[in-house]
Amino acid sequence: MMAKDFRNGIDRCDYGMTVLEIMSRQEKLNTDKLYAKLCNWAACCAHSLGQFRGAFEYWEKAITRDPQLPDAHYNLASLLANTSHLESRSTNTLPDLPAARWHCRRAIDLWAATDSKEEWTQPQDLLDDIDKVLQSGFMTPVHSRYVTVRERPFGMKVGESRKVLRSTGPAREQGVERGDEVYKIDGRKVEFHRFLNLFKILPLPFDVQLLPRHVSEKLVYQTPKLPSVNKYAAAHLVPDIAAHYCRNYTASHYRSQMMDRPRVLALWKAVNQTVFNKSVVEIGCGPGAFYARKAVAAGARHVYAIEANKENYLEAKKTIQQANMQDKISLLEGYSTEVDLPEKAEVLIHDNFGEMASLDGCVRTIKDALRRLVLSKAKIIPSAVSTYLAPCEVPRPLHLTDELDPVARSRNPNLLCILGFPQSHTLASFEEIEDIQFGPGLADGMERNVTFTVSRAGTFEGLVSYISLRMGEIDSEIVDIPAIDKLNKTTTTTVPYLVTSLVSLTPRYTPEEKPSWWNLVVRFPETRVSPGDTISVQFNIDYGSDKVTYDVTAEVISREGEVLLPRTTVGW
Repeated sequence: MMAKDFRNGIDRCDYGMTVLEIMSRQEKLNTDKLYAKLCNWAACCAHSLGQFRGAFEYWEKAITRDPQLPDAHYNLASLLANTSHLESRSTNTLPDLPAARWHCRRAIDLWAATDSKEEWTQPQDLLDDIDKVLQSGFMTPVHSRYVTVRERPFGMKVGESRKVLRSTGPAREQGVERGDEVYKIDGRKVEFHRFLNLFKILPLPFDVQLLPRHVSEKLVYQTPKLPSVNKYAAAHLVPDIAAHYCRNYTASHYRSQMMDRPRVLALWKAVNQTVFNKSVVEIGCGPGAFYARKAVAAGARHVYAIEANKENYLEAKKTIQQANMQDKISLLEGYSTEVDLPEKAEVLIHDNFGEMASLDGCVRTIKDALRRLVLSKAKIIPSAVSTYLAPCEVPRPLHLTDELDPVARSRNPNLLCILGFPQSHTLASFEEIEDIQFGPGLADGMERNVTFTVSRAGTFEGLVSYISLRMGEIDSEIVDIPAIDKLNKTTTTTVPYLVTSLVSLTPRYTPEEKPSWWNLVVRFPETRVSPGDTISVQFNIDYGSDKVTYDVTAEVISREGEVLLPRTTVGW
């Protein structure tokens, strides 16, 4: 391949697959800077497609070929700092805040050395956020260690396995220990035979990145844990289009979903009782293609499993092949609104719901599937979903887990998600504000007006929601809990017809279990209320576009008629 072809690839970088196809040919260029730029663009394309491991490797290649490329340093820093990829199968080295901080500082220094008069504030903003998180004490995945070589000899002997065999002098003074692994030199990951030469000739000073000896090669981070079981895990909701939720759906999210046994068992039971000798389509099968495989086991004639997330699609493909079900399951990559089936299915399985029933775009998805992918009398699992709302106080203390993510997208401070919201903190009974029946005639929006009567004295801080899934005509019966939760023993329980995200309504089977959904609290100005006061709520939802939009208006009036909180609207 000629250099001009790579230049054309750079010019066409907006077409992500074009660049990735060019890079996959692994051609070498005489121009390191040109190759590094193309690697940087390929990494951006891979990242936009949700291929985080590929993006990580391309940015490392870019820095190895041209260590003076500030864009690559900043982009890699953003990826290394992004804790939303925790436990992702494709990025088991993330996050690494010390490494992110190092690349941020390098990007700032390199940009300052250029002739550009344009101001570039993002690296400094990211650096400030990283420092804030590191200083907060919340972050546990702090593993990389950086030492600066200012003189030779440095006192560090390294073996062919890249492990430190001996540490003396300046190396020991900076904390280098026997067994540490040398990972990068000045941001570049190099082969061992090049490492020794580079270590000798690189101009002083330069930095060496080490992985401490206690860090496993397979797991170089630890999942952040709550400081106390008495704290409620919370995070701010980041409203976005359904496609973004799909792209960022990692193996960690899937495991959390599969550990919610009431949710899994109810859907599984509905599948078992519905799919025999029928064609089935599953929208969003995830990396395990769990319900698709269970449908085959229950006698489905054929299953069409649709998955838009590239990483999950590839993992699902391996899972189906390992189960030897490729003749029974057709795996289709893409969004359900963009794929076609060779036949219309008789059963539709979907399990794509957010903190609000419609948040992840299920209405638009099912409307399209009813029109193109299934028969008019198709069975839909679940058959319906509702959202319930109640005025509440916010339980405390809270542990804001999204403070661990210094590069999170803009959050809405009025939208707070709490895991395992206690019903004791509600100020009135729950009322249904969203009822979605999956069948012909799905509306493009919904409007509800509800008046709550306060049942106890307290402080009105917001409206808490939970969702409720209905499975349709399935039998509730006592069954063995399968080993999906990795418990050593099998217990028995009743398969629920109704599954909710409220712990008090759908208890989990052990005290440690939590719902896979969080409860959304829409925050309003704090208002003292007494029994008999009324809270009027107007709720408007628009399902019509890629991004579902919500407007919630609340007004608090005392039982004497005094306005305690004038009409206030929160939208997202």
